[in-house]
Order: sequence, then structure tokens, then C-alpha cells
Amino acid sequence: MITSYAQNFEDVILWRALKSVKHGFYIDIGAQDPVEDSVS
Repeated sequence: MITSYAQNFEDVILWRALKSVKHGFYIDIGAQDPVEDSVS
């Protein structure tokens, strides 16, 4: 069972979609507030 720390399970959705990717990075674009309503 996976524990989600995101508001709308975005972390689980991304993990399922990208779990076969061995190496990579992400760029956080459009972050408005670092605490309120942030999912990154």
C-alpha cells in the first residue's frame, strides 16, 4: 500500500506512470506558494 502525501494523489499517479524510469529529474513550473496548495 502506498501512502500519498499529496492533495489529490498526484504522487501516486506519477509513481505509477513513471515507476519504470530509472534516472531523471523534474522541473517545478508554475508553483505559486511554497506551502499553501503546493504538491511539490
